[in-house]
Amino acid sequence: MQPWSDDIQQQAAVFNAIGADYELMFGNNRDQQELSQWLADLLEPNSKVLDAGCGTGIPTAQTLAKAGHEVTCLEISAAMLNLARQNVPNGQYVLDSVNQVNFDPNSFDAVVSFFALLMLRRHDIEHALQQFHHWIKPAGLLVLSMVEGDFDYIQIVLGDQPVFVTAYPQAQLEGLITKSGFQILETRLQHYVPHHGATPETQIFIVAQRD
Repeated sequence: MQPWSDDIQQQAAVFNAIGADYELMFGNNRDQQELSQWLADLLEPNSKVLDAGCGTGIPTAQTLAKAGHEVTCLEISAAMLNLARQNVPNGQYVLDSVNQVNFDPNSFDAVVSFFALLMLRRHDIEHALQQFHHWIKPAGLLVLSMVEGDFDYIQIVLGDQPVFVTAYPQAQLEGLITKSGFQILETRLQHYVPHHGATPETQIFIVAQRD
């Protein structure tokens, strides 16, 4: 494993500190739950799926694994990955960054990444999408989500932890995914309040197919 950049180490420390509290803040996300179940039902039995930025493994990795798929959980936070091991006991687990880990070409039938790419700088998001294209089999699926906005790696507070986040306007994000070699199949927007007292946000969910 390559040495991690300062960015990755800083973000990993944030989510190590948050740990299981993440589920209390963000665990009830309707569209993520629905899309996770939709993908689990759509894929052929025993499909190989990468959950890039799996967090605690709930709901996505757990839903996919319960449907009989082979799920690889990728995460930079050791605390989160340990929770994923408990919640998805029959998965595979990789502690690494999406931009530094190595998977063989065409390794996965689908890649899912819910609210993970927003923790990267824009140039790193572009590279991550290229990585996804490299790892997904032809005609395989990409399902991801971001928070809508227009900023590159600004500091906010998540719980009581300072964290850096990135966002795109919807059209710009769709264009970036298309440029990376995917065809957009569906985009949905969800207006979401993560937890009591939090600022409302608009979340973008995109389903795309590799060319």
